[in-house]
Amino acid sequence: MKAVESTSRAKEWSPGEMRLAIEMADDKGKVLATWDNRYQLSVGAGGAVLTEVVSAFHNGKDETRKEREAQAKRDRTAEPDGGSAWSEYLDDPFDPSEQDSVEIRLLAGIRQIAGSACLAFAFTLTKPKGAAVEGTAWLDAATGLPVEISSTPRPMPRGAHELSTIVRYTDGFVSEVRVEGSGTLFFFKRRFSSVVTLGSYYRKPAGG
Repeated sequence: MKAVESTSRAKEWSPGEMRLAIEMADDKGKVLATWDNRYQLSVGAGGAVLTEVVSAFHNGKDETRKEREAQAKRDRTAEPDGGSAWSEYLDDPFDPSEQDSVEIRLLAGIRQIAGSACLAFAFTLTKPKGAAVEGTAWLDAATGLPVEISSTPRPMPRGAHELSTIVRYTDGFVSEVRVEGSGTLFFFKRRFSSVVTLGSYYRKPAGG
């Protein structure tokens, strides 16, 4: 399947830029807190991902220095395995290592997404301990490359009422990961959204 081949090739590349925007609101939609951070990513010795904080704002206040100190602490305690924080929570039905755990079927109809005619595939990705991820993957009808994947975990994580993830692709690379949901936090109902934007991909060095 072209999408599986594309995902395999994409693992040889890494984003050089990342933006993380988070919004927390009450159950009526009133915004309570926001975060807007920008990072530069690179590969260091041994293939470890190096993260440089470019800027960080919390509720509009510049907290770049504070976030740089926090990132330095995370770097000191991180495992040197080359993992990327933005990707470790993605549930990709086209990941080559997950193919034995995926059921997928073609759905009827064609949808236009970002100027591309796309075919829809329903999928279920089985996880450990009886968990699963269910969703729809939209592939470019002409190239077979992934364009958009929407998914929901089953069952919901503890405390969550709603939770959905939308992953968008550009030329086979992940360009945006949007997570939205609602849940209970310290007995209060909250709504949240998290958007990770990725760009400036570069090929990882050999062995990285």
